[in-house]
Amino acid sequence: MIRRVAAFACHVSEPAAIALMWSPVTLAADSGLPELMPDGWHSWQVAATRDAPVGCCYQRYGDFVSPVVCQLGKSMSFVGNADEMGADEVAIYARFEKGQIQSVRALAPDCPVEASARINPHGVVRNDDSVIHLAHAIAPRSDVSAEVIAAISFHAGAEARRTLEATAIGGAELANRKDAIFWIGQSRAAEMRTLLRRLMFNDANPEIRQHTAFAWSQSKLPDVA
Repeated sequence: MIRRVAAFACHVSEPAAIALMWSPVTLAADSGLPELMPDGWHSWQVAATRDAPVGCCYQRYGDFVSPVVCQLGKSMSFVGNADEMGADEVAIYARFEKGQIQSVRALAPDCPVEASARINPHGVVRNDDSVIHLAHAIAPRSDVSAEVIAAISFHAGAEARRTLEATAIGGAELANRKDAIFWIGQSRAAEMRTLLRRLMFNDANPEIRQHTAFAWSQSKLPDVA
């Protein structure tokens, strides 16, 4: 049996500045997000999928990992183990500039984080509103596309599913398709099992078929050995 430990590294950087500690605080549920987000860091919480590998930032020492404060906007290791971790909510951190997302992190709500400027909190928001805000940064492919797709995959709800499915089957950019397929396998394989099987056996692109088989092998589906 393959042991699923998802480990990722972010490679987004921003100018150094005085770090400000931030501890997520849950505000009024179902508040909205501004249509145009002001420049800077923003945070909000959404309901997470049951299998989302929500985790925090860690530093690796050989075979061991130790939790550290997440430095928003800097390259750091992220570890999420869906066999051992889980959360009802996921905290989204996004940096906007001129209305465009420049960086995204999706973390467990209780992860300690630091940023170079104040983080504007929006509390718990509607999942569909969050996905719509994030989805604008998927295409055209950019440095933030992979992070955005990962963050969307952690969202519970129909809008996240629809966005992931559209990206996986209809995305013009191969890298976006692959990211969507991988994160479907990590966060909602059981829910989207039929789509994964269709892509694995019937997609016209052999690279997608092979990649879907890999995503399936890394999922928690019961017939993966």
